[in-house]
Amino acid sequence: MSSRERKLIIIFGIVLIVFLIVVVVWDISKTKENFGPTIIIPDYSAFIPGGETNTSDTLPRNWEETDYRKPVPVGVKVPTENEAVPDNLKEIIAVPKEVIQAAPGIESQIRIFDIRGETGKFIPEKVIVNFGDTVRINFTAIDGDYDVIFTGYNMRQSAKTGETKILEFQANQDGRFSYYCEACGGFSKGTPGEIIVVK
Repeated sequence: MSSRERKLIIIFGIVLIVFLIVVVVWDISKTKENFGPTIIIPDYSAFIPGGETNTSDTLPRNWEETDYRKPVPVGVKVPTENEAVPDNLKEIIAVPKEVIQAAPGIESQIRIFDIRGETGKFIPEKVIVNFGDTVRINFTAIDGDYDVIFTGYNMRQSAKTGETKILEFQANQDGRFSYYCEACGGFSKGTPGEIIVVK
């Protein structure tokens, strides 16, 4: 066997080994994808409506949009009691700590939330409820004095450091309503929260 034939056999052998390695790695990666049960990760984007929405992408309404009241996008999800949300949404989406049937035979519910004022903002900042629900918010001022101004429902509550105050109302107007802390800079300068009433 000549030296040229040996070189060709060696080159062919190297190419064959590289090809086999590629096939094995590809097969292992495919096996890992299909290994174990399929885990479906829920789409939590439905909890967070976008800033500006097209009229065609919002629920029907019979009122004019203002700075404090905006339309609700189609498909916004109302969280259930103790619903698990990803860590990156825990300071954004308020999950009710308790949901109580308002009365036998009635769809409306009483939804109870804990919201805190901390570092000049509301945590969690978005409260999502169904139209007709009674909303009870236990608001605690953690690191300073806070006031909650909820223009859409003509409500105001103040809490000194360490105090917990209750805001309660029936969600009888649909829309995305901004609420804010005047002491933290007001609507334009502070970090407003949002109460979303889905009809």
